[in-house]
Amino acid sequence: MQTPFFGCTYAALVHFHIQLGQNLEAISKPYNQIVRIAFFVLIFLCRKITLSVLLFHYYKHQVVRGSKHSNNRET
Repeated sequence: MQTPFFGCTYAALVHFHIQLGQNLEAISKPYNQIVRIAFFVLIFLCRKITLSVLLFHYYKHQVVRGSKHSNNRET
């Protein structure tokens, strides 16, 4: 159940959040594009690094598994 106090507090928090967002947007407008580009570059690099690490572990596992099978075939 919602109490009137909770409703007032929630409305005040939403209003504060909107005001804060508008103030930050006004301050950081020149830097907004730079921050957006940097954020996407960071995400892109993290995805590339994660993908290469996963592929490295996969190929390392395949090589180890393949060498075990080739050793078994020789004996």
